[in-house]
Amino acid sequence: MLKKKLMLMLGIIVMAASLCACGKNKPDKVADEPIPTLGPFATEEEKAEYYKKLTAHIKVEKANGEYEYDKEDNIINDKYRNFYQIFVATFCDSNNDGMGDLNGITSKLDYIQDIGYNGIWLTPITPAPSYFKYDATDLKAIDPQFGTEADFKKLADECKKRNITLILDLAVNHTSASHPWFMDVKANPGTSKYTSYYNITKEKLGETFYELGNGYYYEGEFWDQMPDLKLSNPEVRKEIEKVIDYWMGFGVGGFRLDAVIHYDEDNTEENVKILKWINDYTKKIDPNAYIVGEAWVSNGIVSQYYASTVDSFFNFDLGGSEGVVTQVARAPIGTEVAADYIPALKSNHSLVKKNNPEGIDAPFLSNHDMPRSHAFLNGDADRMKLAIGLYQMITGTTYTYYGEEIGMAGGGDQDVNYRMGMYWSKADNGQQPDSPQGATLTNADMTFGSVEEQLADKKSILNYTKRILQLKNENPEIARGEVSEITGIEDKEVIAMKKTYNGSSVIVVINTSRYPKEIKVDKSNGYKEIVGYATTDDTKVTIKDDTLTMAGNALVVLK
Repeated sequence: MLKKKLMLMLGIIVMAASLCACGKNKPDKVADEPIPTLGPFATEEEKAEYYKKLTAHIKVEKANGEYEYDKEDNIINDKYRNFYQIFVATFCDSNNDGMGDLNGITSKLDYIQDIGYNGIWLTPITPAPSYFKYDATDLKAIDPQFGTEADFKKLADECKKRNITLILDLAVNHTSASHPWFMDVKANPGTSKYTSYYNITKEKLGETFYELGNGYYYEGEFWDQMPDLKLSNPEVRKEIEKVIDYWMGFGVGGFRLDAVIHYDEDNTEENVKILKWINDYTKKIDPNAYIVGEAWVSNGIVSQYYASTVDSFFNFDLGGSEGVVTQVARAPIGTEVAADYIPALKSNHSLVKKNNPEGIDAPFLSNHDMPRSHAFLNGDADRMKLAIGLYQMITGTTYTYYGEEIGMAGGGDQDVNYRMGMYWSKADNGQQPDSPQGATLTNADMTFGSVEEQLADKKSILNYTKRILQLKNENPEIARGEVSEITGIEDKEVIAMKKTYNGSSVIVVINTSRYPKEIKVDKSNGYKEIVGYATTDDTKVTIKDDTLTMAGNALVVLK
């Protein structure tokens, strides 16, 4: 018995000694797994693995659905606004006939305002043979498919109650070939009293000239069914002034001018004169009216158009599938985007102000004439949110095409696919209009769900958009501020800019990387704290001393 006890004690002593020996040989701390080097020809998968390991130590806090920076809006009643573009036929159907209409828009004003928009641009509501209505048969009437004058007056009045600026598309470069003026010209080639209303010639001057009859030709830059008006003709101008009178009589806040570079085909000097006449006439009626022009050309040429004193022109260099914003949003992993982005914004600001110190840039991401961001950002929700954050932080009056706030699909070469019926509810509630004839997409292609579904999802594209517009409405410096760079940030995937307006500044920091970052923003740049943020997931942006911790694709405002 004693022998057994001695053997047991000996075994315990040997085991203890062995454990002690093992402890002496064990290093104090297990070394982290080494991070592999990133070769110059690394694939996207290799880059993703590299950055994942590189940032593994960064601990981003979960928000758990909470947000601690809500505060009162600080909206200034001026022309810097968040506009929402509505393609009327496909936005909201109020009477279940498959066609979007004016009463449908009125019914959605609370929705539009709740997201954060305080401006609405309607595509044409005039009678026209086409579904898109840019080929008017009467410029002083409302297409019965959309409603009545009373319906439009109600919409205009309801917008005013909510301080929403309502602007209408004014498409006066051409009329429909079915317009009474042109019908008379066709019936009486060369002798009609309306001959001088159009660009009529005795010879075919190019591919955009079409045979009229009796040896005459007419210009139709877009289509033979859209004959171009001669806007230099005083009689035509009188007619257009009547059109402006008619719509301003409803109390609209201004106009979006269609196809302005085609007024006098690619003649910038003459087009500026025509625009000045339209601008001046409109503002005699209402000095506070807002006008934005569509000049689908480079910013260098658009800068010349600002000499017309028209308030804004759409910024095609920043928006669309090849614009600066999109290039940043879809940049491959590790791309150094910051070096060029801020200089591009500053250069753009200078071009806007060069010929009109009161000019206001008009950034956008997509519109009814181009693929939606879902198409050119490959349906990547995080990158689509990043793009929304990027363009909404640009100084100016911004434009959102209906459905972009829920990431609707719409690509390919068929423009009907860019104009699908707004996806209000998964269970058809009678409000979703039919899509245009020939469209190949359906609701099944709308991968991020309906408005109803996204309102209930705090991480949706819709709720991200609401947060971004909340930041703008709380901080007027974002839309109005002059841009300057932030010093001391070496990470070229981080965009950081100061925006100064009326003696007050905010700093906007955007992590364009897919991965978390710790970003030091020296307090010498002039800020005290975080005043708001937007993230693509359920995470917070936090700050300790002067170092931000941000998830991938996150955006923060400091003040």
